Amino acid sequence: MEKERILQKIRDVMARADVSRTGSVEESATAAKIAAKMMAEYHISQAELRFNSDDADLDAMVQTDILGGKTRNAVQWQVQLANAIAEANDCKCIYTSGSYKDRVGAAICILGRDSAVQVCNYMFTYLVNIIQIKCKEEQNRQNIFGRGVKRWGNSFRHGAVQTIRTRLQTARRETYAIRGNTSTALVALNKESQELETFTNKKYPNLRYTKVRSRFDADGLNSGRKVGEKIALPTKKQKTLGA
Repeated sequence: MEKERILQKIRDVMARADVSRTGSVEESATAAKIAAKMMAEYHISQAELRFNSDDADLDAMVQTDILGGKTRNAVQWQVQLANAIAEANDCKCIYTSGSYKDRVGAAICILGRDSAVQVCNYMFTYLVNIIQIKCKEEQNRQNIFGRGVKRWGNSFRHGAVQTIRTRLQTARRETYAIRGNTSTALVALNKESQELETFTNKKYPNLRYTKVRSRFDADGLNSGRKVGEKIALPTKKQKTLGA
């Protein structure tokens, strides 16, 4: 089955650059970019298939809470990361805060085609781990301790997420420029976008958007951005990860 084949391929890409096993943040970030390209390619082909056949069984619209309702509030850098990953995989990201009274945890829900939502789940867990490891490394390297360490770390994570968002957006654009530029693909992808919007509105009819303002430590934010800029992009040798 094509869906399972592409999902397994993406799992393999990530597993072969598991940061907890290899210790290489660069390989892990490269794997995420390759996975984003693979998913964009798959999304285009599936959209064209659905457009031509109207086969509802190809890949259904679903939603998944990637936090699992285990916390009352999600940290904002993780919400931003989830949103960046969702955008890169043609999904929607909806964050809702938790409530002690109703015993309901916070949720970061990803809505989209089943295969894309699964990939978002993999990538979120994967990249959260990478960012945490790199943040700790930089704190130790730069001797960031004591008062202000929490704000520095939060700023670093936001900076890293900003770079990851840019990298994932670039990967998606590269694939769409190659595969999504035909008239059939454009019409199919437009239909996909409309179906996702309808699905989201049905699940969240009273959805409201709010802006969150955060104060960052400039050094921490810039450190996160710089680390992100040094993350290696795929080269001819590294492309074997996605083979």
